Amino acid sequence: MEVERKECDLLVVGAGIAGLMAAIRARQLGASVIVAEKGYATHSGAGRAGDDHISCFIPEIHGSNLDDYVDEQMARPGAYRNAHLSRAVLRNYYERSHEFIDLWDSWGIPMKYEGKYYCAGHGVFGGNGIPGRPLHHLHYQGQVQKTILVEKTIESGADLMNRCMVFELLGNANGVSGALAIDTRQNKMYEFQAKTVLMCTGWAMRIFPSQTPGVMYNYEHPATCCGDGKALVYRLGGEVTAMEHLVKWCGIKNFSRCGKGTWVGVYRDAQGVPVGRFVTKPERQYGDGIGDVTWTFLDDLRKNGRGPVYLDGRGMSDEDLEDMFFWLVHEGNTATIDHLKKEGVDPRRNAIEFGTFGIEPWGKIAINDNLESSVKGVYACGDETSLGVGWAAGNGWMSAENAVKYAQSIPMPSIDKNKSRIKELRNLIEDMQNREFGITWEDANQALQNTLSEYCGFVRYDGMLQAGMAHLRRLKKKAIEEMKAKNQWELSRVLEVRNMYDFGELIFMASIERKETREVYLRPEYPVLDVRLNHRALFIKQVNDKPVFTWREVNHKRAQGGK
Repeated sequence: MEVERKECDLLVVGAGIAGLMAAIRARQLGASVIVAEKGYATHSGAGRAGDDHISCFIPEIHGSNLDDYVDEQMARPGAYRNAHLSRAVLRNYYERSHEFIDLWDSWGIPMKYEGKYYCAGHGVFGGNGIPGRPLHHLHYQGQVQKTILVEKTIESGADLMNRCMVFELLGNANGVSGALAIDTRQNKMYEFQAKTVLMCTGWAMRIFPSQTPGVMYNYEHPATCCGDGKALVYRLGGEVTAMEHLVKWCGIKNFSRCGKGTWVGVYRDAQGVPVGRFVTKPERQYGDGIGDVTWTFLDDLRKNGRGPVYLDGRGMSDEDLEDMFFWLVHEGNTATIDHLKKEGVDPRRNAIEFGTFGIEPWGKIAINDNLESSVKGVYACGDETSLGVGWAAGNGWMSAENAVKYAQSIPMPSIDKNKSRIKELRNLIEDMQNREFGITWEDANQALQNTLSEYCGFVRYDGMLQAGMAHLRRLKKKAIEEMKAKNQWELSRVLEVRNMYDFGELIFMASIERKETREVYLRPEYPVLDVRLNHRALFIKQVNDKPVFTWREVNHKRAQGGK
């Protein structure tokens, strides 16, 4: 295997929205930057097909009181999943969000519709699509966002390395010195020596089965976003958090795509009765907010004998339909619209069955007010720390500012102290490449999915959790010892599965540790919400190869003077 060493001030892991914004900003500030993307940057990440909404604060729309706005965000349904984020992190983003909106607009990503800001009730943040509530999300035309951001990154002078998968961080819990990566097409390994590393690897798909278990890649986010960043930071000794939390989205049944808040209509059961209380007729600006207030509502209705459920758009005007399709295209639903047209399905006349997608883990990398992890020099942003395109863009930009400032204050670290670890990992990779017989990555992945869905779903019992974790650990050992990669592409899938097993183990451990019931987090043995955990988050790190758990209160209060 060929080995090449490269050096930089900032190594960005992942070329999604957050990673590209970080690279651009770091280059503006004079840092040397490498962006390592295991896929192809123009088509990678959750924002690859576009987006049509961004959570933001625009004073001319939302008023002048930023702190009231932040209070509303922190009080939304499901906000406890973000208990690990301090008020300062949220406030800093919203305070500067208008800056990033103007920047994107100047780059050619249209942030206004017909010359004006157009806010709508896309409900990613629970309940924002409810009549009478503030409209937090700005509609924008994001279909071209990745193409433009990639062009800007290349123009900045950053070294954008496609087909380059970072699979291990180097250093220790006290500080990072670099990373190891493989070329996903050539038999080559990279040794990166870096002052700082920014993790931007996105969501964690493929941990649980999709809504169609026989179809591995039927997820609303790219299946190659599979929790790499969390696993890498944890193995280095950094803190991860919110690993016990799960979410479920909904959309057209059997076809997982984002955009439920963009659809216009009313959720009704088979008898035509609305299942929510927020809208009774199609509302272009709102959609039906029940899907965001109660993420499991479709499952709950089916259990109570009220399924199936349809999104009923009958009664919307031709203009409403045109508007809905316009924004669905920017949300990445071109294939969905083409299919509806091909099959002659007209949402103005035909109710469309909606279903619940597969379970997705929420787990995040823990960060401080400077967007830095517990490991010095490792920063995190985008879906590594919360959710949303705006969050990715804004915090990618701001994390780069913080990372560059730190990089300017230290000498280049050496990865030679990690020689034994590098040799160990190179040997592991060569073993996986040279095994004559072995387990396929698909079989190992499906075994992980079956274990998580069987033992650690939304309803969790201690006995099942303990049994499931023991079984997962047996599978993990077997997978690492026996997985085989026939080529470099398969090697990248094998290394993803290695990370996913670490992620799955963290889900089990965190679920055992949280002994309460809270919203959709159900522990029948502990049926009462534990008020002592309000404003607290569960943090996990590895010390001497053993997990250490800490419940820690995070500052969500206004500072004196309002901030």
